[in-house]
Amino acid sequence: MRMRIISDPKELESAWSQEYAILAEQFTRMLRKKRGVLVEIGCGTGQLTIPLAKRVSMYQIIALDRFTGPYSGNKAELFSAIVRNRMKPRIRAVVRDCYAWLKGQPDSKYDAIISSEFLPEIDSEGMRLFFAECFRVLNIGGETIHSFLSHEPRTRRQRRLIEADADPRWTKTPPTEWFSPPRKLVLDYLKLAGFRKLRQVRLKSGLVIRSDAARALLKDWDVRQDYWKFHREALEGDGLEIPDWLIISGVKGLR
Repeated sequence: MRMRIISDPKELESAWSQEYAILAEQFTRMLRKKRGVLVEIGCGTGQLTIPLAKRVSMYQIIALDRFTGPYSGNKAELFSAIVRNRMKPRIRAVVRDCYAWLKGQPDSKYDAIISSEFLPEIDSEGMRLFFAECFRVLNIGGETIHSFLSHEPRTRRQRRLIEADADPRWTKTPPTEWFSPPRKLVLDYLKLAGFRKLRQVRLKSGLVIRSDAARALLKDWDVRQDYWKFHREALEGDGLEIPDWLIISGVKGLR
């Protein structure tokens, strides 16, 4: 992917939209079934929901989020995006804790369960239980797909971003266990839950964020101002880089 460098905070929204459009395209290619009911866990403001819905027109989508915590987004923004894009007939927004919602669903009901950047918000035990519930509520042949940013930096810019978002010295909301789960652990836990035909895709983002745009991103991610002060020269010149996206999927077959 071609490198994109932005310095103006006004370009952040467009840059993220491009990231999620690319993810939506990859999710579309990975979905084996072309119709049915798809559940998105941790949908936020619909940044993946909307571009994906435009590409999978034969799916009904349940967009689920509890809308609490620093990265959950505002439910009003999600509802507005659904209406603005004329998706009300196909997207149903549900405000609920994902575990409580999944526990209340019957066995073998859905055709796909997906998430983007949800796994980094839970710990290893939570991920194990989450995958088990995903397996239970999916139909035979149903698929689960999850995207998250790699915890292994390839560049110094990526290392800076991971440090800012995960190190308790800098972030106001340090992660419970990880910046993102290790790729192998995700694969192992999907297999443990019963998923087969596991697939993994790595997408290089190529998005470099520097200067005032980097400062705005750090603020959005609840990074303390001290991080900007300490690394200001590097952030203004070299900047931050979004780590590679990892997308991992599995299919529910007969045990």
